Amino acid sequence: MPDKAPATWDQVEQYSKKLKAANPKQIPFTWASDTSYVSWEVTSLLWANGGDWSNKWDFSPMTGDKTISSLTFAQDSVKQGWAQVLNGDPSTVFGSGAIAQMINSSGGISGIKGAAKFNVGVGVLPTGLTGDTKIVPSGGAGLAINAKTTPAKKLAAAMFADYLTSSANTVDFSKITGYVPVRTDADTASLTAANPDFQAVLDSLKRLRPQSYARVLVPGGASTLDSSLMKILVDKADVKQTMTAAQTTIKGDYE
Repeated sequence: MPDKAPATWDQVEQYSKKLKAANPKQIPFTWASDTSYVSWEVTSLLWANGGDWSNKWDFSPMTGDKTISSLTFAQDSVKQGWAQVLNGDPSTVFGSGAIAQMINSSGGISGIKGAAKFNVGVGVLPTGLTGDTKIVPSGGAGLAINAKTTPAKKLAAAMFADYLTSSANTVDFSKITGYVPVRTDADTASLTAANPDFQAVLDSLKRLRPQSYARVLVPGGASTLDSSLMKILVDKADVKQTMTAAQTTIKGDYE
């Protein structure tokens, strides 16, 4: 098996089965739980295979054939034993060496590498049946200014945001956290010099895609999807029925 991350979801399955055969005590691959944004993690799998949670405000892709087949693949991974669902943050368990592969935010890299007693490899997310490379969901946190605060506080907040996101400081922030710089004129060479694995994170920016409206713009959308995925992955619930119920809930919350 090559010493690099799987390039496709077919390889994720192949590698995981080989890893399980080589070391039955280690978890080959893990899905996140509903407390660790499993719907964010699974989004990439959907996109790689032509599925989606929604197309803007159209929620029909949630129950489309390509979404259902992608989620069935995820469910089968658990049924077949080459993947598991872990409660809490999988990165903690990964750092102990009990997990061979996982999907995580770039913001978790520094913590994972710091805790692990072994070399940690980093790769871009795998592609799927469509061959599309725009499969990396955006994420992270942002800075905002309260519209109802005083003018003086608004100015102070804007000055702080400008300071924190300057070309130099956004690089320093990236070195500490693992999140990508927020400016295109940032000196990324210094990031990869200090941590060569960060190149995979920078490469992922070329594959970036805004998240689906159903997950990030509908109130409670992410929570509905997370709980639905737990039914599919943990309870082995019928995929089509579960996603039909989720679609009804999200559409109702939108309307």
